[in-house]
Amino acid sequence: MTTAAADYLMRLSGLAVSFTGLANVPPWRVSSALAAAMFTLYAVFLFRRRRHVAPGPTPVQTRINYAIFALVLWLNVIGVLRRSGPAPYALALTSLLVLGGWVFPQNLDLFFRQ
Repeated sequence: MTTAAADYLMRLSGLAVSFTGLANVPPWRVSSALAAAMFTLYAVFLFRRRRHVAPGPTPVQTRINYAIFALVLWLNVIGVLRRSGPAPYALALTSLLVLGGWVFPQNLDLFFRQ
């Protein structure tokens, strides 16, 4: 997906929210729900793809990290955390970025070894 297409989809999602009953819901809950759904699907597909490429299961530490950050987003959606707000959302998305940056060199090393 190109950047322009992603930008277009994000603008459409804002328009779609205005047509639903979610206009009065705090934006962090909606954002966290969208991010948590994408994050969970990303992790599922990542683990499935990795199983076909690398020998053995995904390291436990990686699974735990993904589970924690997805859980933080889902808890932000439900409102279990102190208050639904930008802090858990930003923490989870930033950690996904850092985790991706950490996994990328490991995958490169795996690729060059084959």
